[in-house]
This record gives sequence, C-alpha cells and structure tokens, in this order.
Amino acid sequence: MKKYLYSNKKLFISSIVLSIFVVLSDIGIAFIFKRIFNFAHEGTIIQFKRLVLFSLVFVSITYIISFLQQNFQARYIKNTSVRLRQDVFKKIINKDILNFSGKNSANYISILMNDLKIIQEDYFNSIFDIISNIFRFVLSAWAILYINVRISICIFIIVILSIYLPLLFSKKISNCKKGYSDSLSKYTIKIKDILSGFQIIKSFNIEEKIIDEHSKYNKNVEDNNYKYKKITIVADIMSNIMGFALFFTSLIVGIHLVISKKLTVGELIAITQLMNNIKFPIITISSKFNILKGSKPIIDKIEKILNSEKSSDKLIEKNEFNDNIFFKNVSFSYKDDRKILRNVSFTIKKNKKYAIIGPSGSGKSTILKLLLGYFDNFDGEIFIDDINMKLISKEYIYRLISVIQQDIYMFDSSIEENIKLFGEYSNEELKRAIKLSGLEPLIDKLNGEIKTKVGENGSNLSGGEKQRVSIARSIIKNTPIMILDEATSSLDKQTALNIENSILSLKNTTCIVVTHKLNENILKKYDEIIFIKEGEICEIGSFNQLMDNKKNFYDFYSSTLDSKYKGCVTPV
Repeated sequence: MKKYLYSNKKLFISSIVLSIFVVLSDIGIAFIFKRIFNFAHEGTIIQFKRLVLFSLVFVSITYIISFLQQNFQARYIKNTSVRLRQDVFKKIINKDILNFSGKNSANYISILMNDLKIIQEDYFNSIFDIISNIFRFVLSAWAILYINVRISICIFIIVILSIYLPLLFSKKISNCKKGYSDSLSKYTIKIKDILSGFQIIKSFNIEEKIIDEHSKYNKNVEDNNYKYKKITIVADIMSNIMGFALFFTSLIVGIHLVISKKLTVGELIAITQLMNNIKFPIITISSKFNILKGSKPIIDKIEKILNSEKSSDKLIEKNEFNDNIFFKNVSFSYKDDRKILRNVSFTIKKNKKYAIIGPSGSGKSTILKLLLGYFDNFDGEIFIDDINMKLISKEYIYRLISVIQQDIYMFDSSIEENIKLFGEYSNEELKRAIKLSGLEPLIDKLNGEIKTKVGENGSNLSGGEKQRVSIARSIIKNTPIMILDEATSSLDKQTALNIENSILSLKNTTCIVVTHKLNENILKKYDEIIFIKEGEICEIGSFNQLMDNKKNFYDFYSSTLDSKYKGCVTPV
C-alpha cells in the first residue's frame, strides 16, 4: 500500500507542509493569548488595539491555510483512491475465468465497494491525522518547554504512559475489523444471490423465508460492526482519560506556579491553550493507530489481489489459425473423481464445420470450455497449430475464437453496443451481423432504432431476441473459429434453422457447434459429426457415413424420431 501512499508525492508533501503551517499557526494563537492577558496587567490601550487587529489578521490567515491544507488532502485522497480502485478492478477483470470463478463475484463487489472505502477512511486519512498530530504534539511540547520546564516534565511522564496504551487494543481491534469486513462480504454475496433470484422468490411465494434469511446476514453485519465499535469506544475512552489526566495535572501545576509567582496568568493561558495541542493529538494518535492496525487484514486482502500475476503474462502470442485443433487423450473432471471426459481425441480442421452431438451430460459443453481455456487442470493435451494451448495467452485464444452460449449476458446499454461490445466496427459489418443473426425483424419493429436500450441483463428483450444479439456479437467479431453451445435453443424452429444455415455458410470460418436440434438437412451440411456419450467419443464422420454405419449416432438420431433411445454401443 506504500506504493499508493506516495503515488501523488506533490499533493502528499503539500498537504503535510500545509498541516505543519496550521500547527504553527495554532501555536502562534496560544502565544497571542499570552500577550493579550499580559497586556491586561502591563500594556496600554493602543498596544492592546494593535494586538487585537494583528490577532484577527493572523487568525484569518490560519483559516485560509487550514482550508488549503484540507483541500489538498481531499484531492490527494481522491486521486489515490481512483488509482487504487482502478488497479484493483484491472486485476480482477484480467483474471482468467478459472481463477475468477474461484470466488463468488459478490466478493469482488464487496472489495470494490466496501473494503476500498474502509481503506480510504481508515488508512489514508489515518496516515494524515497521525503525521499532522505528531507535528502538533512535538511543536506544542517544545513551546510549553520554552514557557516552563516543570509543567513540561509532568506532561512527558503522562505521555510515556499514553504511548503504551494503543498496544493493548491493537490486536483485538484488528480482529474485529476483519470480522466486520468478512461479514460485509458475506452480506453482499447474499444480497446479490437474492436479487438475482427475485423471479423465483415471487413465483414460489418464499418472500417470508428470504426475509428471515436476509435478517440473519443483516444482523451478523451489525453484530460485527458493534463488536468493532465497542472495542474502539473502550480504546477511545482510555485515551480520553489519559488526555484528561494530562490536561488536569498540567493545569493544577500551572495554577500552583501562578500562585507562587513563578508563572504569569498569560503564560498559564498560553499553556492551557497549548495543552489542547498535547491532549487531542495523544487521543487522536492512539485512536488512529488502532484504526490503522485494524485495517491491516483488509490491506492484506487487497494487496493479495494487486500482487497477483496475470496468468497470461508469461505466455506466448498467437494471432493466426493456420491448420487444425487437436485433442489428444484429454480427460477431465471438475471437483470430484467422476470423469466428465475420458481419453478424448479428435481433430478440427481449418474452415470445416463440426457438430458435437450426444445425450445430456455427456461432456459436449465441457469440450468447448476446455478449448476456450476455462480450465487448465486436464490430463492430455490440446494443440492449436501444433502449439500446446496451455502455452498460449488466453487473450490471444479469445482473439481466435468467438463463442455463442445458451446463457446470454446483456449489458445495460443499447442493442448496438451489446453487439459491438465496445469494439470499432463499420456500418457494413454491423448490418452484416444483424442480417446473419436474424435481428432484422427486431430492428424493423423498433423503426431502425438500434440504439434502443436493452435494460438490465436485456430485460426489455425476449429470450430469442437476446440470443440473436449474442449471435450477432460473435459474427461481427469475425474470428477464424466460431463456437456455438446450444446457441439456437431458445429460438423457434424456423429461425434456428435460418441462423444455423447462415453460420454454416460462413466462409473462412471454422465452426464447432453443440446442438440438440437434429435436422437432417442441417446435419448433412456439417463436414463431420462428433458423437459423444458419457465422456467418450463413440463415432466421428459425416451424417451419411454415420447413418450408414447404423451404430451409435444412428440409434441416437433414430430415437429423436420415434422417441426410443437404444443407447450407445461400443464402437468396433
């Protein structure tokens, strides 16, 4: 975090220098009070008037310096917070899919919204408060020492006791702060989960149960917040007690010295004024030190993200797809010992069209996820143009491959932006994508208003319309490899056939399609059909070849016609 503390050195140093001037001004006011009260005994009216005028000018300058100092500090914290949040967000967004999916996305939301706010308030502000109050304490102590040595000795004795005080509470405060941060993260996860399932909650009339569930997490947050506040209140009260002891002891000693004629009333008033610059810094430093210690677990959490390396940083670049994709004895399981894929081997040749077909749960979508680099923990090898895919940067894999998935996410923006996804494309490219994806009827219905907002996650569009937007965004990307994972499942039969025909007619594009809609006319257009069951490749060939074989694919295809599935036999 030190990197960010010194990231805006000019503003940081300016704020510190101005805070020193503020402290000097406050000390100067104490000496002005000393002169005013001494004039009450020995000065003239003219001298008194001049001193009052000087005091007013001096105080005005003090407030101007104070304003500048607070403004510089606010600008520093703003700039530093913007950079820190941007860097954390960049690290999160640059994670690969496997590492990102390792945590609930609400964890990241909590870090960006809650933890960074805590860092802003409890780290950066505390640093400034501690530095300025150290200067305030040191310079004020020197001023009191200049006025009277005996009172200074009393002050230093109590200060030594006060320095030890924060150490008694720092560990407890740190643990409570971490507990509060963790509970906020859990609460954010729960809220995201609840709001995402709002339609389910309403449809199944489980509002009361959800309210009770929310109540548990809500109470947990506030319980942890209360624990944190309770321990900081105790620490602050102890600091206040030490501050009062400091002030009261010095005041008693000062009055005694005045009575003994060893101190003037003006000097006592000045010391009393300066005592505020001793008392409050001790209280503030003690409190801020505990807050600073308490924020350490959160700082560690954020620094863990900041220090994480982008997985593709040391991988190679690949800008072209020249020959083929080869799966060699690939086996994979998600978390348990159950194999999703077993020794899968096949070849995808450039510009050819492939359909991956099989029963539900056979591993079709898993093959696509491995090809997209979602998981690296598989056995066997996947090659792209004879290069092991694990050695290729994910960034460049996604430049080669575009994917159309069954589950579509829509940004709360226009139809145009959801197709372009912030890319720069010509009007001709946009029109082509709209035509091939079957979006023209929707655009016509909207009177050509392609900038129409789609709403949160496409709430203003039907499922089929969202699917067409997803297809359009992949077509406009114009990658050499296109993957479709049940991409036309939410479309009507005729629209699905039209779109699949359009995609299969794309030139210079390698297509890999997972589908459950088995239309003979469409299947005949694929160069090869890869039939898979229970994680194993049973057959590979053209539609006519597989039908002539009358084995695995033949039985499965026939079952879709007569609703009688005969199963997958072992290939000869």
